[in-house]
Amino acid sequence: MNLFRVHAFAVVPSRTAKEEKKKVKSLGGEVKITVSLKQAINANIKAAKFENKARVDFQVDQKMRTNAVRDAVVSYGFGRRTRAHKAAMELAEKLSRAMDLRSDPKLFLLTAMREGDVRRVNLWTFPRDEAFQLSFAPGGPTLYILKDVFSQTSDLRKAADFQGKNFFNSFLSGRALDFQSKNASLAIADFWIKDFLMCTFGMSGDSGTRLLADMLRDAIDVVDDPVAKDQLFTAVLALQHLPQDRWSLDEVAEKYLSGGVREEFLDLIPNEETRTATFDLNRNVLQSRLRFRIFRLDTGVYVSSPVDEIGKSLAISGDGRRTLSVSGTIIAEKMRARHG
Repeated sequence: MNLFRVHAFAVVPSRTAKEEKKKVKSLGGEVKITVSLKQAINANIKAAKFENKARVDFQVDQKMRTNAVRDAVVSYGFGRRTRAHKAAMELAEKLSRAMDLRSDPKLFLLTAMREGDVRRVNLWTFPRDEAFQLSFAPGGPTLYILKDVFSQTSDLRKAADFQGKNFFNSFLSGRALDFQSKNASLAIADFWIKDFLMCTFGMSGDSGTRLLADMLRDAIDVVDDPVAKDQLFTAVLALQHLPQDRWSLDEVAEKYLSGGVREEFLDLIPNEETRTATFDLNRNVLQSRLRFRIFRLDTGVYVSSPVDEIGKSLAISGDGRRTLSVSGTIIAEKMRARHG
């Protein structure tokens, strides 16, 4: 893709009780694209390996697709020069507000590339560092200490990559580089993903759906209370038929589960990132992994039923000691050594 727009700002933290009351203007603006700058940006993109980094999703209203950072990113990639500059300033100021006094001044770099009607927008922060410069002269070598330099290789650098077309359903997800998200406190890790980008961690639709299905199945196996099991089965049926397409495990628990069964379900989630990560529900995957509900009766009989037939050809009655009744025409039968 062709690099056609670069902005750079020196951003200082302003998220303090005193500074929140006044607007802090970041110094910087549009940067001339030189051959060496283009090479440096391409090298940073290659080194970032965004394809292997965590997916992040903008926290947007599902109907209006509104998110201040997403809007600014789209404007920067597709807007004319004046609008792009305004969007860059908005993002620099938001970054400043997201940084508190624990943060050092940073170089905030925005780049935009294009290929046809597709745009790629990258947001970068590079921490300030000190470097030595060795100069040689007839009188002997001189060592200078350079303070206004920014590190391109520091583990404190951060980046985000967003790509797409100027459509209603585009630029909703991206990839983020944040070495601190796994090694620092939650507050520090949230600074880039949550406070600045206004994103949540996401996962692919298929992997998220498989994880959800496996957790529902495991929770059904763990709980003994019939009422709790019914909550989980109700969630399975609702997810297969409701129009909402985007979920997180936390949202499923909040909407369909309560009490002990909700805690059992949430305890199965490995970490906070997985709990809040959003994904596009793949109903075919969900149905393939939760297709049948299996009952074992006190008579030694096993009954296997498609989930959609519960309440239709197969009925469950009773509150405490539940009974099962099934009706239908036999179209095939087999004999085996053991069940299943």
